[in-house]
Amino acid sequence: MQTPPPCESSKFRANVLTIAMAGFMSAICGCEKPRPVIQKFNPPSSITIENQEWVLEEPGVTEADNRKIDRFFKSRPDLLGSPEWDGQPEKYVNAKSKKRTRLYWFSGTIESPSWNGIEFDGTSMKQFSGDGNPGTG
Repeated sequence: MQTPPPCESSKFRANVLTIAMAGFMSAICGCEKPRPVIQKFNPPSSITIENQEWVLEEPGVTEADNRKIDRFFKSRPDLLGSPEWDGQPEKYVNAKSKKRTRLYWFSGTIESPSWNGIEFDGTSMKQFSGDGNPGTG
């Protein structure tokens, strides 16, 4: 019986090992389950709270609103950097009194929205938060 030269035997084993690894990796990658598409919560065009209608205002937050937001966070520095207060808020204006505004920071999904906000009425401000669709609970 003739033995193959040592370099041919090593090449054969390397090729077999490469093919086996490729098959293994292909099987692993092929078994991955598709990830569900998570739909982000979209703000409603209006919200009714305690018989008051709040209408989403476009284009949204103004420089005057940003000054109010700054004043709020100066009074609540513990909230700075919190992910619940991250990003640009949605601005809602009271349908009967334009000086009353609500700023909402929405998060979560369509199935499980949550929000934090500030209501401004002249110089007074009030913090609020909740889960679910705002104005429905």
